Amino acid sequence: MEVNIISNCCAGATLYKNYLGIPYNNPFIWAVLYPKTVFTLLESFYTINWLNIKLEEANLMVDPSQGRRNYKIIIDNKVEIFYIHYQFNETQSTIYDTGVDVFYNRIWEYVIEKYISRVKRMGELKVPPSFLLCDNKEGYSFSNNDILRLLSPRPFKIVLATDKDLSHYDIPANVMVIHHNGDKHLEICDKYHTNIIKFITAS
Repeated sequence: MEVNIISNCCAGATLYKNYLGIPYNNPFIWAVLYPKTVFTLLESFYTINWLNIKLEEANLMVDPSQGRRNYKIIIDNKVEIFYIHYQFNETQSTIYDTGVDVFYNRIWEYVIEKYISRVKRMGELKVPPSFLLCDNKEGYSFSNNDILRLLSPRPFKIVLATDKDLSHYDIPANVMVIHHNGDKHLEICDKYHTNIIKFITAS
């Protein structure tokens, strides 16, 4: 099965790891994407220079005073990927990988290495990207105006998991809406993975 699932949260990585059983083939794995980056990808995916990158300390969802730091990669000065699960740990001189979280005292090297290898895999794919977007995370959820933009017809398939009532919206054929009542994004994968994969892989 060849897919390229880009997610704004850990749901995409969970789908790869627990249900697809294929290598991570894009750099948006165990990461956070803010809406601005999501729309840049939707509107400019094929014009992005994926090798024009810059690494910066981000410290999203961690406390540096406790010795934990994480990083983001900025691509082509327009896309930001926050690698929240890849964390600096001063005492960890070898890579410690839990299957989700990775701890290492040279974590920036790990981030760059994984980014480059996954971008290479993505470049070898013959399928367009699909998007799995969760709208239930404070800080990077979608506004009502964002939802309207997501529901515009596009050449990419979008799975939108939201607790917003979209019954009064026209849903285009390229969009699948999963309505939930506050489920966490990992719970959404567990409940709906069959339908998500079927929609994304349908011709």
